Parts: sequence; C-alpha cells; structure tokens
Amino acid sequence: MNKPQFAVTRFYFTLFMPAAVTVAYLPIWLDHIGITESQIGVLNAAPMAITLLLTVFVGRIADKATDWKQTILIGQALAALFAAFFGLADTFVTVLIAWVLAVSPAIMVGPVADAATIRLGQRSGFSFGTVRAWGTAGFLLISLVTGYLADWFGPNAFLWLFGGLSALRVVTGYYLPVMRDPASKRSTSGGAILTKELRQALRLWVLLPLIGASFIFSTHMIMNGFSALVWSNQGISAGTIGFLIALAAGAEAVTMLLWKHVEFRFTARSLLMLGGAFAILRWTLMTFEPSVPVLVLVQLLQAFSFTFAYLGGMYFIAKRTDESVSAEAQGFFAILMQTSSIFVVMAFGPIFKVFGSDAFFFSALVSFVGMALTFVSLLIQKDQT
Repeated sequence: MNKPQFAVTRFYFTLFMPAAVTVAYLPIWLDHIGITESQIGVLNAAPMAITLLLTVFVGRIADKATDWKQTILIGQALAALFAAFFGLADTFVTVLIAWVLAVSPAIMVGPVADAATIRLGQRSGFSFGTVRAWGTAGFLLISLVTGYLADWFGPNAFLWLFGGLSALRVVTGYYLPVMRDPASKRSTSGGAILTKELRQALRLWVLLPLIGASFIFSTHMIMNGFSALVWSNQGISAGTIGFLIALAAGAEAVTMLLWKHVEFRFTARSLLMLGGAFAILRWTLMTFEPSVPVLVLVQLLQAFSFTFAYLGGMYFIAKRTDESVSAEAQGFFAILMQTSSIFVVMAFGPIFKVFGSDAFFFSALVSFVGMALTFVSLLIQKDQT
C-alpha cells in the first residue's frame, strides 16, 4: 500500500464512525432527554433536506480550490466543532439546530472526498473501492461496540462517542495527502445551479444510468428502514436480526476490497445492469418471508445489488466528466441518490402497511426501472463505459 493510499484509507476508516454511533444510539439518547418519536423523525430528515440544497454548491466551491483537501477538512472541522457542543442542547429546537450543524457539513463534503479519492487513485494506482471498504469496516466496528459502551457508561456515552469520533475524523483528514494534480484545470464557469462543464457532460445517455443507479440504490434504503420490522414480525430474534444486518455490510465490504479486480473486467453500465438484476432477485425473495438460511443468501446479495449500483454509478460519472468538475459531479450523483431514496422510502411505507412483505415487489419494480433506464442509455450510446 503506497503512502497516498494508506493516508486516504486511514481517513475513510474513521469517516463513517460518527454515523455508526448515531445509527446505533441516537434515538435512545433523544428519548432519554424527552424528544418524541415524531420529533426524532424531523431530526433525521432535516440534515438531508439541507444537504439536498447545498451539496452541489459545496462541490463547485471545492472544484475551484487548489486542492480538494481544503474543503474536506473545513467541512469535517465544522462538523466536529458543533458535535463537541451538541450535549448543551436541551430542547427540541436547540437539538434540531445543533444536530443540523453537527451533521450537515460532513455530509456535504462527502462527495468531495469520494471524487478526490477516485482521481487520486487513478493517478496513484489504487482502487477507490478498496479504500471505501475500510469505511464500511470502521462503521461496523463502531456499530458493534457502541451498544456495549452505552450499557457501561449510560446514555450520555453517546455524546462523547459522537464528539470524539467526529474529532478523530478531522485528525485523519489533516494527514490526507495532496488530493489534486497541481497542473490540473480548475472549474471557472458559472451557472445558476450546475456549471457549464457539468451541464454539457450530462447528456441524456449519461443522465439515464445515473438516475437508474439512484433508483437501485434507493431500494436499499427501504431495506435499511423496514427489514428489522419485517423480520421481527416473522418472529426472528433481535440477535439474529443484528447478525443479518452485519452480514450485508460485511458482504458489501468484501466486494469493495476486491473492486480493483471488478472495475477493469466490466463497464460501469454493465455493473449497473448486474446490480439491478441482483436487486430484483433479492427483493423478490423478500416477498416470500423466507427462513433465516435463505435470508443469509438475501443479505449476501448486498455484495452485488448495492455495491455494483453505488460504485458503478460513481465510476460512470467520473469517467464521463472532466477532473475540473469532479466534486460537483459526485455531488450531483449524491443528490440523485438522496432524492430517489426520499421518494421511494416514503412510497414504500403506505404500500407496506397494506400489503406487508409483498410490498418488496415494489422494490423489485423500482430496481427493474433502474435497469431499464441504463439499457436505454446503451441503446443511445454504445461506447465502452
């Protein structure tokens, strides 16, 4: 592992640790301080709404800078600063403001880090997928230990874990290498929402696979939100549910670690099509309320259904855009994924209420549409990307 790869791997290993703490224990801590369930829903949605509006603009700012590292470090430092004072909030309004400030800056610079790492990997000879796998590993590690630490030290352990890991992320970010070729062209064009360079790159045959990848990605957000409820209703124990969730993350990490052996054997759109096919199989199996041994297979399919759609989309837009708009392009793709996830998850809720596990046919249908959009793109333009 060369020095640039080691530095970015170390950063990605810490990148999702604060998020792991929040997934594992934020609702419990909020309940501890008297925040209601409906208010918790607002808290979860608020940073997503803010980042939908601003992520592309953060990418545009990063593309104009001499190095993407500057934007990454500023965003992570702001998030850590507000995370350190998060515990001072004690009413719903103050918690809402503090939460948005502690989470949104890190989310908005996430696509910048992805774009910078993809480009650095192309110059330095390593795969982004391998680096990103360590992000999943860090998330898994903290997910496993947070519950035990909260049991030992009480609900307020959430505060120092969240604040401390946010600070650790800044430290590893400080030691990132120079992420950008000093001789590379900078983005200079204006535009109300997207720069001229990105608008020109987003021809129909380029846009369709990105939307398709976003659709396939969004079905995995349904799984994140509803799988535990579905399995609990089937009588599956909490321990087994935790194992199944961890199994999917582990399968995803393995595929990412091996990504350099995948990306050169398939075109990006081929990977998107394969990801959609595996997603259709996965969600169709879910409609049958399968037993635990079959659910193990369902979760192992995460290695292909999620990873091929997610990384396939990222690599596709990276190949179709100039380095001068890399961060903006990845920010645009991130917004497509977030927007699709919001609408698809919102639609799934009422469908699930009426049809139960058969609602996963809806997930399969959304994945099929994602595949179809990618196929139409291939009909329009059959270049090898």
